[in-house]
Amino acid sequence: MSGIYSGNFNGAIVRGNYSGTYVMKADCSGSVTFTDNLKQVSHYDIYAAHGGDEFVFVQTDSGSITAAYERRRVAP
Repeated sequence: MSGIYSGNFNGAIVRGNYSGTYVMKADCSGSVTFTDNLKQVSHYDIYAAHGGDEFVFVQTDSGSITAAYERRRVAP
């Protein structure tokens, strides 16, 4: 997978791009690893719900706190 991101890190707005790989198990849990354009690597536990229309992710790297969910949206 690949995409773009923006974030606020200690008050500094950062924008960039990333690529990643993921593994999804039959129970809808899994993990994902992202590498951004600055070569920083991040790891997450993920869980898919509602037939894949929604997923939750929690960062597992020491010293980092990120937790959120994403919901699929169909364009009008």
